Amino acid sequence: MGKLKITAALVAAFAAGAVVNVGTANAAYGFCPQPSAPSAFFSKPSKPFCYTSRNCPEWQITSYKSDVDRYYRNLRQYAGQVDDYYNSATKYVECMSYLD
Repeated sequence: MGKLKITAALVAAFAAGAVVNVGTANAAYGFCPQPSAPSAFFSKPSKPFCYTSRNCPEWQITSYKSDVDRYYRNLRQYAGQVDDYYNSATKYVECMSYLD
């Protein structure tokens, strides 16, 4: 009975030219896409062994700096994926709230 009411409301809103929330539309069909959490597969770079004696060749320092840059780039990308997951999870909860 609840799905019939939601479907009728969606049809009436569509006929009136109103914008329908995606969560409401998905809930009308009894489907809410569940988001998947991001996973991080990167590790913190380790300092070169020669760092303790402070006599590293230039190529090792350059390599270490590029590893650190790549690590921070991966962290920023992961943070963006976490934000996207949070937004998707919020939409999922809203969609589930429309189901009876």
